[in-house]
Amino acid sequence: MNKKYFNQFKLEKPLLYVLTGLCLVTMFITFIKIVYFYNIWPTQLNRQVWEILLEDLTIDILTFTSFSVFILYSTSYFFFKEYNGFIIISFHLFFSFVSSLIAHVLDVVSSLSFGSITIDTIFNYNHITAVFRDVDRNFFLYFSILSIAYIYHYYKQYRVAEFERVETNHKLTIANLNLIQSQLEPHLLFNTLNSISSLVYSDKDKAVKTITNLGDILRATLMLRDTQFISVKEEISYLSNYIEILNLKFNDRIILREKINKETIDKKIPSLILQPIIENAVKHGLNDSNTDLEILLFTDIDKEGKLVIDIKNSGSKINPKADFNKENLKKGLSLVKQRLSLIYKKGFTFDIQNLDDPIFNVGVKIVIDEPKIDLLKYN
Repeated sequence: MNKKYFNQFKLEKPLLYVLTGLCLVTMFITFIKIVYFYNIWPTQLNRQVWEILLEDLTIDILTFTSFSVFILYSTSYFFFKEYNGFIIISFHLFFSFVSSLIAHVLDVVSSLSFGSITIDTIFNYNHITAVFRDVDRNFFLYFSILSIAYIYHYYKQYRVAEFERVETNHKLTIANLNLIQSQLEPHLLFNTLNSISSLVYSDKDKAVKTITNLGDILRATLMLRDTQFISVKEEISYLSNYIEILNLKFNDRIILREKINKETIDKKIPSLILQPIIENAVKHGLNDSNTDLEILLFTDIDKEGKLVIDIKNSGSKINPKADFNKENLKKGLSLVKQRLSLIYKKGFTFDIQNLDDPIFNVGVKIVIDEPKIDLLKYN
């Protein structure tokens, strides 16, 4: 529910036009009814037709306006507070009857103003009969206005939700393009091509395998630019090819270990979401020494049924003074967190922390739930 829209009542022009139209229809019916009965019983009415029309149409306007104001404010309030349906229906059923009492009071006040009744007449008048005489008409009028109000609010809610969906998808497209741009950095391609040119003479089999891996990476990157979700299995396959390419530059110093829960293998995750994490680990984890960089990729399902992805590496620990959850995130990790936020809203966790472990020093943990927005167009 978009509370930013429903947090205050606002009578917009489309709603005002519809309510005005309904009011005019009500007044037209009153006009036809008075003219008809005046022609049938002209002597029994004892008043000029224009006097009767003016009085009854005034009552219609006052009744319609009072009903409309109350209903519009109450529907906005119920939307904002998000009460259950039973309470809302009970409330309006009760006040639809109360509205008949209000309409009768307005009728009496208007009749006094126009002089059609006197104060003495009021005390001798059967008010209960008068209320029940028009209860069906007032009930119909009340729920007609109520229906228009709810249709308008639901339509407005749909428009706001649709706008947010389009805006979110637009942001996701930009985030995807930025991620693809970061994954297709020229230096990676040039280094790989240079390595292939050297391998052609020294190790042809490895050169062929490298060309295949590079082709798979480029193909996957371009094909997945309009795809939001892929399986964990597909993501791991992409990462394996990517690390093999990186190992050409770093002389096989990057070791990827996998501990994958079989229940997670077909789970859908945002496409290419883990590559920037691996890239960041390699960039900041490998130093000038000959020490290898071990990376452990772990997936599991927690007690709440959420997918847990944990990536640990044996590189240097992060600066404890840096806030890796906010502004100081590196570009690739910022894109990861941005995409997770757009897709999962608040239904995700993204943590970077130093580890107290004999092998692994830094860990990145992602916990994701079902996506909160409609992204079917991207798959």
